[in-house]
Amino acid sequence: NVYSDIFSNDYYMKAFLDNYSLRPSCYQCITKGDKVSSDITIGDYWGVEQLEKEIDDDKGLSVLLANTDVEIEIVNYLKERMFLKNVVGTEICQFNPCLIKSVDMPRNREKFFRCVIAGRSVRDRKEECCGCAACASVCPQRAIEMLPDEEGFLYPVIYTDKCIGCGVCLRVCIYKE
Repeated sequence: NVYSDIFSNDYYMKAFLDNYSLRPSCYQCITKGDKVSSDITIGDYWGVEQLEKEIDDDKGLSVLLANTDVEIEIVNYLKERMFLKNVVGTEICQFNPCLIKSVDMPRNREKFFRCVIAGRSVRDRKEECCGCAACASVCPQRAIEMLPDEEGFLYPVIYTDKCIGCGVCLRVCIYKE
């Protein structure tokens, strides 16, 4: 089976683009901007549809940035084997600011993953949940069920075997931090 969908419909991609599913080190990356220690940097060519319309095939393009003189040898080797085009690094950074600065960690990211792992409600405390079920209604995996507490009030419970960690539930919560 092959899964394919545009990124705006893919919940894992949404979580990635909203910075929920990044490695913790990505929030404090020490190799940004002028601190790069590699010869080359390879990444997604965000903004290609605005900067280089003629080469945008809407399937995704990569960008290869030269960080040292060693990279010239690599480019000479690659240009014989694939399509390469010179672009201005500052233009690339305009649409891909992560090359220069780390992203901010969402304030509720750690709490979200603690709850997912524990199989608990997104909201630990009852005063943080009104029982509206918005989280359960938007969950793409149907991983949240509203279950009654001992008093009969409904609260969301996450089923960790179904949850993909996309964070959609937190974005619709009126009590989000």
